Amino acid sequence: MRGLSRSYRFLGFVAALALGSCYSTGCELKASAAAQAAPAGSSVTLDVQGMTCGSCAFTIRTVLRKLDGVKDAKVSQPNHQAVVVFDPAKVTPKQLIEAIDRAGYKASLPAAKGS
Repeated sequence: MRGLSRSYRFLGFVAALALGSCYSTGCELKASAAAQAAPAGSSVTLDVQGMTCGSCAFTIRTVLRKLDGVKDAKVSQPNHQAVVVFDPAKVTPKQLIEAIDRAGYKASLPAAKGS
């Protein structure tokens, strides 16, 4: 019985990790919905390099959400992107990038497509 409960705890951890780490493309859709629900806020998509796992995505999301003015942050490790909904009166995209860089990753605004 003891091993069985350990297995269920492990499965719960894996499920929480998968759901909380934004492994699907649904993250962008959820972030877009959050941006529409917060008309006073802005949304920015950042390219993030250096993420290798769900834990990296969790760390970046935590760093971003701790910033004053950040309403929501969705981080996708497979897409190497963070979608951040924020109050531009309190925080700028440059400050978001600097926070990610301080955490040990490299963030930037996406390059313009077609150039």
